[in-house]
Amino acid sequence: MVSPERARRDLPLLRSNLVALGKLSTKVFDSQIKMTARSHVRFMLASFAVKQIEHSHSLLRLESSVDTVLIARTMLEGLTQLLWALKQPRRRPIRWRVFPFILDWRLMQKQHAEGLSVESALERRIRKGIASYGMWFLTKEAKQALAAKRPLPQDPYVRNWYGEKEADIFRDVGGALLYKDVYGPFSEWHHWRPGAFGRLVSYDENTSTFDITTTDPNQVAMALATGFQCLWQTMRLFNTRCHLGIGRSLRVLRRKQLALTE
Repeated sequence: MVSPERARRDLPLLRSNLVALGKLSTKVFDSQIKMTARSHVRFMLASFAVKQIEHSHSLLRLESSVDTVLIARTMLEGLTQLLWALKQPRRRPIRWRVFPFILDWRLMQKQHAEGLSVESALERRIRKGIASYGMWFLTKEAKQALAAKRPLPQDPYVRNWYGEKEADIFRDVGGALLYKDVYGPFSEWHHWRPGAFGRLVSYDENTSTFDITTTDPNQVAMALATGFQCLWQTMRLFNTRCHLGIGRSLRVLRRKQLALTE
């Protein structure tokens, strides 16, 4: 971890680099991006790029707030999910794309249980999707029941599209240290853990007063650097797959970012 003085010195440059990357990334969507109904990888890349761009805007709006780590944390989750999906590009991106059938099925079951009607055309679409893709998302217990010819559980599907724990996905894409040294500390603030409060809150028993700060230069600098890396990698993958023509600009911005570590 760098000194607070070094972090404060780097903050304007970190913000400037992220602003430039955000503008470059946003401009991509001014032009047509070629894809078909079967372009699952391209669709996932474009979707994740849009979300990472929005998160980068939020990072900048939060300025010096320690809540920047919450945004950076979710950007890390998005990047690792994307990297994990691209390890099996023929299988995993389509899983991400069709998982809404599971979510719609759950909502439909809830509405039926509450005596609410579901539009017949919508119900047919959901059931058709479940018939086509539901088997991909069965839980371990559901698969065992199916193999033993027992009734399936009331809800036989996994809770998320990837069916893995975040730690496992980080490890699978080579991000074990990132999970431990960046995602872990960011998660302390996300989960209201005492360690996160300890860095920001102190109590004086003599005066019965709290001393509270809502900014930490090191944490904010790390959040901005993390956000840049997540958006940069997403756009690099997007550019490689969809030939967006921004490779040189991405390399220039990357060199500017790396210069801050020298």
